[in-house]
Amino acid sequence: MTQRTADSATPPTSLNEAVVRPDANDPDSGPIKIRAYGLLPLTKTAYLRVQVVAFAVFLLALIASLLIPPTAGLSEYRIFEFTPLIVAGLGVLEGVETLLMLRKFKAKESERESVKLNAPNDT
Repeated sequence: MTQRTADSATPPTSLNEAVVRPDANDPDSGPIKIRAYGLLPLTKTAYLRVQVVAFAVFLLALIASLLIPPTAGLSEYRIFEFTPLIVAGLGVLEGVETLLMLRKFKAKESERESVKLNAPNDT
């Protein structure tokens, strides 16, 4: 696919031609990706979507642990008395992890900006 320039005589024939894609050879173009848990390279948008789902699951688990009493067979185990506290603690840890990851994204964004500002102009 060729990129269109401002001096092209013909208008784009499709939406895909009108969109300027980031250069595949330039690692600093395109969205910033950070490896979550050292495994999955995620963009900030994808990471935030995952976190929304995770927080929704934690919230549902907390509500369920507060409203649903343990059944007769499980009530003899004392761990179920602390289930709401455990779920809330895991939610707090997830929040801390989210803040740390968002700091990584911000650091990477500011690094990219400083490289762009310090790069010599080729024009």
